[in-house]
Amino acid sequence: MVPSPDNSVKNITPAAFWRFHIGGWLVFVIFHFVHLKIMIKPENSDYLVWVVAYLTLLALLTLQRYIFKSLNYRDYKLITLVLIIFATAMILSFIRHMAVNLIVVLIRNDFVTFFKKFQLSRTINPTFFNSMIFIGWSGLYFGIKFWIEWNEQREQTQKAHTLAQKVQLQLLRYQINPHFLFNSLNSIRALISENKNNAKSMITELAEYLRYSLLSENIIEVPLNQEIEAIRHYYAIEKRRYENNLEIDFQIDPDTMDLPVISFLIHPLVENAIKYGMRTSPLPLKIEINTKLESDILKVAVINTGKWVEPRTGDGRKEDSTGTGLENVRRRLQSAYPGNHSFYIDKSDNRVCVRFEINRNCESYDEELI
Repeated sequence: MVPSPDNSVKNITPAAFWRFHIGGWLVFVIFHFVHLKIMIKPENSDYLVWVVAYLTLLALLTLQRYIFKSLNYRDYKLITLVLIIFATAMILSFIRHMAVNLIVVLIRNDFVTFFKKFQLSRTINPTFFNSMIFIGWSGLYFGIKFWIEWNEQREQTQKAHTLAQKVQLQLLRYQINPHFLFNSLNSIRALISENKNNAKSMITELAEYLRYSLLSENIIEVPLNQEIEAIRHYYAIEKRRYENNLEIDFQIDPDTMDLPVISFLIHPLVENAIKYGMRTSPLPLKIEINTKLESDILKVAVINTGKWVEPRTGDGRKEDSTGTGLENVRRRLQSAYPGNHSFYIDKSDNRVCVRFEINRNCESYDEELI
């Protein structure tokens, strides 16, 4: 479940801000105007006061935005930022109250009445009341700002996550292809002189397998049925090499066929089962690949006859595939489905089972992806 980047953040431009800013306050003004008209039934002269009040509010909120933009808010503690918001709201609210009264006085040319009625104590209540508008707008401003930055960080995390998956997938492909191609080409060369039809068939299987490898090069997740189909081509090639000494049984739940999994996730388990099963199992080597979907949990298991081969040799060096291949699968599961998967290795005297489970109900990243 690798996420696609959320491009909604990129659509929030300065032009979009002004559309939301002016449009939002226009809606507020209309509702507020209708409310006052119904409840107060104002005189004609009051309409002018309201228009002045609305335009002054819009201008001061715009000024508040530029004040906040000039602040590097990350340098402030939360309590300091709250105090700055509160102080700014009180100052701008006081300015608005005084500006509205002065503008109305200028329009009406009634300075005598203004100075007679003006008292500082009478400005406290309207200043405090109007500051709630500036505080609410500040909370909305910083809330949207934090949301935008969180989405940008999540998108960067998702890109890094996707890139890491591609790197891991490429490393896994480099690990699989060289010795597999070497063995396949040797088998084809031997078959050409023995049975040309079988050689042609093997070349077709190899081409189909490599086609999957190339098509999935830039794709992190594929439907499970494509992964299984690639394994069938791989098995057909190995079957030509080992003939009656190799048997693979596919037990695939139809409900799992369209579920997405990271590509080349199951292949290393099958490769290990063949490679080490041939060393430790009575022939024919029997391998079972089964998938199930239970309560939205995808369960995949690769079971082979034979014994578990420890990933370290007697001199302390790792074997060339078991440790590396399984650890690669483990890391890719952890990277793609952190906290939402499990990985098990069940060992017995005559049987080895490697299985993993993925909870499809949960997100596959921590933001992660984002």
